[in-house]
Amino acid sequence: MCKVAEGNFYDIPASKASDVVEVCDSLGRKIVTCNNPHLHEFIDEVGGSLSLDIALPDVKIELPAYIPILDKRTARMNRFSIPAGISVLGITLQDILKSGVTYKAGAWHEQKEIKFDLAIRVADAFYNKKVILFATGPDTMIEWCWHQRDECNMYKYIKAMGFDLMTGINFSVIKGECPFGQCLNQKKSLLSASLAIDEGIPAVPHIYTIDKDDINTWSAYLEANPQVRLVTMNCQLQKKHIDIQALIKAINILMEKFPDLHFLLTGFHLHRASEFGSNLERIHFADKSCVKDAQAHRKFFFDFETLKISRHYCDESYEKIATHNMNYRRMYIEILKQRTLKKYKIPDEIIKLIETTFHPTFQNKSVS
Repeated sequence: MCKVAEGNFYDIPASKASDVVEVCDSLGRKIVTCNNPHLHEFIDEVGGSLSLDIALPDVKIELPAYIPILDKRTARMNRFSIPAGISVLGITLQDILKSGVTYKAGAWHEQKEIKFDLAIRVADAFYNKKVILFATGPDTMIEWCWHQRDECNMYKYIKAMGFDLMTGINFSVIKGECPFGQCLNQKKSLLSASLAIDEGIPAVPHIYTIDKDDINTWSAYLEANPQVRLVTMNCQLQKKHIDIQALIKAINILMEKFPDLHFLLTGFHLHRASEFGSNLERIHFADKSCVKDAQAHRKFFFDFETLKISRHYCDESYEKIATHNMNYRRMYIEILKQRTLKKYKIPDEIIKLIETTFHPTFQNKSVS
């Protein structure tokens, strides 16, 4: 019943309709399907077509293997809670808002006024750090901020906060939903990065690989824009083994086709990172896991030999636990990279951290 299946529907490949499991009967202005009577308005908003035809400039930023993402609370930790050697941190769009959406009765609701917390960028934990704004959050918040972006001066406030990098907005692209809405949100995301750049904010595209058509579309974009060699992807929705496997395969396809392409992955399941093989060297991981666990008084551990991950309750302050979790996550990723990649050299500061943490017995085991 999806019009995309008929072919020639806004140049969307008819094959994308084969995965549709939701009925395309929404007439609302938030969930856009092929049957929405306002399609022309949505198309006009993104430049008149769904083609990924917006070029973005090259972005110069040195990224480490792991980037902790802080939230409103942990951004205000003492600067000494951030381990030495961490030079890049992240925060999400949701966490730089004072108001805009509120959570009650089990759902997110729009608030009349969107306000930004300008002070959070100069919070103590960010002292002397580069900070990436990950444009993620609940769908209600994302869509409301986008709809009101001019009224609330969203990009002007983000520019004033002085972020070193912003990702394209992570609009929802859900497998099984109408391909029109999927393609529209991918174009909106690319447009959001372009608007950031127009305001003077370095930005990179957020890409999606729901199916082979998406892979081909983004492959064509990267071919046409060889200057774009850093992209980001939110991996939090992939929970099942088969979905994570499909995600890894898609990323590997793109990285093998573009040997200088780097991926910044948020919320990826780290225990499966070795499946990227030799491409792991060009992948950077970011998540809130360290600070979320810390605020729940959970310490992150892993077995040095097997790399099996575990978490244990601890009654220390969340600041101390956050420091511990960041260090352990950095060590985990570096050891995993060293065991996956030929001739990979772990940075000296991490080697010292590993030796200090795991006792001298492990000094000569796969870390030198």
